[in-house]
Amino acid sequence: NTDKAIVDSGTTLLRLPVNVFNAVVEAITSSSLIQEFSSGFWDGTKLACWMKGETPWKFFPKLSIYLRATNTSQSFRITILPQLYVQPITDVDGTLSCFRFGLSSSAN
Repeated sequence: NTDKAIVDSGTTLLRLPVNVFNAVVEAITSSSLIQEFSSGFWDGTKLACWMKGETPWKFFPKLSIYLRATNTSQSFRITILPQLYVQPITDVDGTLSCFRFGLSSSAN
């Protein structure tokens, strides 16, 4: 596997190779409690909003990503809570809290 992922522990963003990103989104959507969800949320073009005071994290699973070390016989796991990848962005009219998807795909 020559694809590379970037994990910047100083930010809340995670960029993944396109094929890995697509697999992660598929895993989230198949296990999420939200049946119908805009594809724009996953590709970063739309926000998802809930009534103010409600948080969406109960609808999303924890993510566990295994990364291979330089020595390919070793790997380590990173577990990401929904609070870290479904990120609050803005309030609308004081009645809605809007969130973005904090994972994105990367071609390189």
